[in-house]
Amino acid sequence: MRERGALNRYFALDVLLSSLDSPSVVKVRTALNPNSKQSLFDEIKARNGEGVVFKKDDAPYVPGRPNSAGNMVKHKFVQDATCQVVQRNGNKRSVEIGVGEGVLGPLVSVGM
Repeated sequence: MRERGALNRYFALDVLLSSLDSPSVVKVRTALNPNSKQSLFDEIKARNGEGVVFKKDDAPYVPGRPNSAGNMVKHKFVQDATCQVVQRNGNKRSVEIGVGEGVLGPLVSVGM
């Protein structure tokens, strides 16, 4: 399936999930033409969703994160951060969290 295009994989997933009766596994909505894409984009943004991903129909599956010139574009509506546990607070259940100053920058404590 990895070599097949994104749209082909999506339809194959639709067939697979049609026989699955589980509230824990649901297919994400997709839009196939410019008007429905704009409508879905606006709806997700209005309900404070995380964002949307635009994929090329014929893009094969590639594991990992794509480069900026990949076959998909992510448009996020929220900001996020990568944090790291710096240390435990003794025997307590709290920890000190650090946030990086850039990719290789030092961790800055943001509290315990």
